[in-house]
Amino acid sequence: MIFNSVGRRAFLVVALVVGAVGCGSDDAGEPSLIGVVRYADVEGGCWTIVTPSETYEPVDLDDEYRVDGLEVAFDVEERDDLASTCMVGVIVEVTDIAPVADAEAGRE
Repeated sequence: MIFNSVGRRAFLVVALVVGAVGCGSDDAGEPSLIGVVRYADVEGGCWTIVTPSETYEPVDLDDEYRVDGLEVAFDVEERDDLASTCMVGVIVEVTDIAPVADAEAGRE
């Protein structure tokens, strides 16, 4: 009976440690998404970041990244509390972004 109690505690400790490690980002602060910045000529114009699986409509894309065709590595936070006149993608706030060439150079 004592072994079962100790075994359960050990299992819980291991599960908590694995869970805590798994909750961290993939590569210590490196952006996890890759996409292409696109200009959508809708409702006066909107900037988007397009990935193979999703189109994002950032609310705060810096001017230096407003280059149609620029490939970027980025992370976002969905903003379901906001609306858009363009309605061309998921509305997001950019939390990290870099041109792909710069992001790949930082990984070396």
